[in-house]
Amino acid sequence: AASAASLRKRPQTRSFAASILLTVLLVRLSCRFIRNMRASVRIADVNDYVSPSKSCIVGAKKSFSAARVAINTTVQITLSDCLACSGCVTSAETVLMKEQDTSMLKQLLANSSVSVVVSISLQSLTALSHHFNTSVNDCARRLNTVLRKIGASSLVPVSAIAQPVTLVESANEFIELYRSILQHKRSSVKIIENPNLYPSTFPVLSSECPGWVSYVSKRSSKDVMQRLSNTKSIMGVTGAIVKRGNVHVHVAPCFDKKLERVRKGVDVDLVITTGELLDIILEYLNGSSLQTVLPTPVEGEGHTDSGWGLVRPPDTGVSGGYAHNIFRISAKALFNITNSEPSFRTARDGIWEASLEIDGHTALRFGLCYGQRNLQNLLRQISIGGCKYHYVEVMACPSGCLSGGGQLKFLQKGNNSKVSRFSIQQEAVRLQRKLYKEQPERLPETAVSSGVLASIIGDPAGRRSLHSNLDRELSTPYNSPSHQFIDW
Repeated sequence: AASAASLRKRPQTRSFAASILLTVLLVRLSCRFIRNMRASVRIADVNDYVSPSKSCIVGAKKSFSAARVAINTTVQITLSDCLACSGCVTSAETVLMKEQDTSMLKQLLANSSVSVVVSISLQSLTALSHHFNTSVNDCARRLNTVLRKIGASSLVPVSAIAQPVTLVESANEFIELYRSILQHKRSSVKIIENPNLYPSTFPVLSSECPGWVSYVSKRSSKDVMQRLSNTKSIMGVTGAIVKRGNVHVHVAPCFDKKLERVRKGVDVDLVITTGELLDIILEYLNGSSLQTVLPTPVEGEGHTDSGWGLVRPPDTGVSGGYAHNIFRISAKALFNITNSEPSFRTARDGIWEASLEIDGHTALRFGLCYGQRNLQNLLRQISIGGCKYHYVEVMACPSGCLSGGGQLKFLQKGNNSKVSRFSIQQEAVRLQRKLYKEQPERLPETAVSSGVLASIIGDPAGRRSLHSNLDRELSTPYNSPSHQFIDW
């Protein structure tokens, strides 16, 4: 009461306090507005998981009113319905694909009338070798034996055939785009120092990561879609090479590859993750060790003249080596500069960058963009015309493909601490990265210089089979079989 009386005696004090409160409120509202307007996303534990929209009722609209749907009713919608809808951001970790699982693989392997070729990514092989505590080469040979015994015809590491072809063709695509602009450039300096002057071409964006491609197709403009590389992903190129009358099963470190499989022109019949393959291997072993299985050489091993074998290309990250190898190949083809190994450094916006300087001019500037947070920064730069890169390798997962959603989870039983689980998983990824880097390097252009791979690159029809039109494929209905449904 005394305080109230005191305030009544001093109205100027009361108005001063009110003005302070109003100022604080306005500052807080302004800060909230600024945070909401920022292009970067503040998310903890960023990965390639994006939850679906709660308003997705595409399947319900087809048969009955959404308002009359019973609570426990399961709505079945086709995958093409889901991807054609703009109600959610496509992420395969939110899509339960009813027939792309281990049961379908078992059915294929049990069918003796078909030849099943299993291709496997180097990231998946690395995770499995870490799990079984063996080298990558030894793990591949023993897995080949197991798969042959349960019905597969062969195991093909993608690093043996498809990866060098994909990298060389991606480099050829970039070089052709760069040269096409130089032909119309009147300046005597035959470099493209400012990519912003050619917004319809640069930056060229990698299309290896299906999570990134799906995100762009739903959240970005057509201009961004047109910047995506038209060279197929490593999985798509593998299908173009090994399909040829076979049933092609691909083992990937990412659930999003299941979505990529249903796109037109992707010659893959089934995609399973690293964890799903491990379930099949453990079921076959029935408690025994993988070391009890005799090793069998993988498909094409030892044919080094054609580039086949358990090797990997030079790779700054652990996701295929796109930026690293395209930079090096382009520097030689465009400017006759050899031994131009890129040295990537962290830029201000979380994008790793490397550049090639010629007489004080920047001839090439490449970027590595990993994780949803940095991905948002990249799209913001492109939207405002401030992207300074000629090429950007983009991956949705913060640590690249080694930490994909389909990889193995190395967690200790009984440990419920979130911090401990995270640290254990990070240590596992660190060890896998070490195993990955221990694989011998082979330049992709050397791998495709002769033999079978050279015939693919050198043949015009073969080169056409390595390309796709993502802008058209992601804007039209998918050719998914009518019997494939998703249980939501």
